[in-house]
Formats: sequence, structure tokens, C-alpha cells
Amino acid sequence: MVTINTALGKELRKMRIDAGEVLKTMADKLGVTSSYLSAIEVGKRTMSDKLLNKLQEVYQLSEEMMLTLRSAIEKDKPTVEINLTETTKKQRSVALAFARTFRDLDQEALESISKLLNNGEDINGDDI
Repeated sequence: MVTINTALGKELRKMRIDAGEVLKTMADKLGVTSSYLSAIEVGKRTMSDKLLNKLQEVYQLSEEMMLTLRSAIEKDKPTVEINLTETTKKQRSVALAFARTFRDLDQEALESISKLLNNGEDINGDDI
């Protein structure tokens, strides 16, 4: 059995189960192969905007569910790009310093930064 470790994969699996469907049924409805949909569920592939729109159309998803899925897609992205074009020298310096060191931050530092960046709220990630 394959473990689903992505936020999007968990949402898709829940959606399938709630609809009483197996992977192949959902894949057929979306016009993709089972292996392709499985790769999206387990995080080996990303979901395109086109496929996300097809999912909304086929399953008549609410705007709330679409926000949830878009949030999951963003959360699962392996990279983040920051445009530093219109930033101050200090902003660039902080962004670059963070990019260089974030993997080495301990739990306490991560929690402090999370609270600072999220207006005092501790946003719990799966790994924190």
C-alpha cells in the first residue's frame, strides 16, 4: 500500500472515498490515466490548472473546496520563487539569509519565525 504524504493527495483520496470511487473511476472521469492520478496523489507529479479546473467541473466543487485544493497544491510545492525586483537592500538580505539557513533552524526558531510571520498565530505544519 502506498502512503499518501501530500496535502493534495489526502484531499483527492478523501474526495474519491466520499464519492465511493476507486482511483480508476476518478481518473477516467478526469480523462487521465490511473497511474498519472496516482502519481499526483503520492506527490510524484503536480496537478495542472487545467486538471484542477476539470476536477471542479466534474465534481461540481464549491469555491471553499477549490480554495482548500489550491492551498494544498501550494503547500506541496517543492520550491518557492521570490521576486526581489522591487525590494529594499535589507529585504533582499533577509530573504537570502533565510534561504541559506532555514534548513538548519531548530524547532524553537521555526516556531518563533512562524509566529512572527503569521501575526502571532502559531501555524502548525505537519513537520513542526
